[in-house]
Amino acid sequence: MQNMNGLAVRLSLGVALSLLIGQFFFRPLWRDEFWALYFAAPNEPLLDTIRFKISNDVHPPLYFSLLHGWLQLYQHEIFARFLNLVFIVLAGLSAWRMRGQRVEETKLYLFLCATSFWLIFYAAEVRMMGGLFLVSGLLVLVARNSFDDPQDLWRWPALYALIGAITASSHLYGSLWVACLGAAIGLAHLLAGRIKLFFAFAVASVLAIVPILAWILFARPDQNPGASEPLAPILQGFEFGANQFLRGIIVKTIFANIIAFSVGILGLRALLKRGTKDPLPAVLLFAMGLLVTIVFVVHLGVLPFIKERAFIVIIPAIFYLLAMGILALDEAQTRALKMVKWIPIAAIISLPLFSSEFFKDRERVGDLETLLADAPDCTGET
Repeated sequence: MQNMNGLAVRLSLGVALSLLIGQFFFRPLWRDEFWALYFAAPNEPLLDTIRFKISNDVHPPLYFSLLHGWLQLYQHEIFARFLNLVFIVLAGLSAWRMRGQRVEETKLYLFLCATSFWLIFYAAEVRMMGGLFLVSGLLVLVARNSFDDPQDLWRWPALYALIGAITASSHLYGSLWVACLGAAIGLAHLLAGRIKLFFAFAVASVLAIVPILAWILFARPDQNPGASEPLAPILQGFEFGANQFLRGIIVKTIFANIIAFSVGILGLRALLKRGTKDPLPAVLLFAMGLLVTIVFVVHLGVLPFIKERAFIVIIPAIFYLLAMGILALDEAQTRALKMVKWIPIAAIISLPLFSSEFFKDRERVGDLETLLADAPDCTGET
């Protein structure tokens, strides 16, 4: 990040934080958030909440259980959104402790994550998606450090099992990301002749997804009301899935900071062209490709499975690849090197352009309040 203006970096982080917190107060809740509050059920015993409410949803129970505990402090929907700030602080501290040998790469990675649409938008909601983004990002650092420090046979697999279990127990796509990334990490270690690390990550991946497999057998989320939508014809289903996937990647990743994406791709292309002994780019690309393939197969042949927001699990990996590319720019790429300083400025300009999305009244709550205000006869009526 040495080529970036320090003031611009701080301003872009300030814009990101202001937009995040501003949504806490000025974005009306929408139905998924109301459902999250319903499933959290702070006035009921947690065990009953899990058995009789959360088990009827399509999502795993971890986030709703944490929200249940958080709301014991104060029961208010805006306070519920502030749980995401706790997640951000904990994830940020954890990521910095895992910075390892690549301090500049970690700093740039964290900056790209912090100023991304994905974190700013989803961490403002009473839902698991913001936390899912954060733990998915931590898994990328665990993967990287396992290649940088292959002599440590237990720390990184153990952390992968722990963070992976949190990820898998937050969302079904999280469990897929744990499985796909774990497979890619293990395969890379196997190809490098590190048999013990291959088995260690295989065991870690299995341990991480066991809780969600047990939950699936117990709650059968595929049979719950939220999963009852019938399969569409293959062409129509593929068109919908591709639209959701590409909209998330193109609009909410590339356009949110087109300078970072352009420069990162140029640097990554140069890095791969001149060759690198670092297996991480191939591991992340393989894991992302595997996840997207599995998701589309399930979506087209088993049950409707694709939502744009669920691809949030692979976005941190994209940001890490961009960070690698930006720092891998060589002296011959003079134009790209000059563009690096514009990355935080692009964030300052681009992020407010998403304000209509950040502060959208999805359920038209404001219109409903106006209708009720104009109909005093409705006061007190069911």
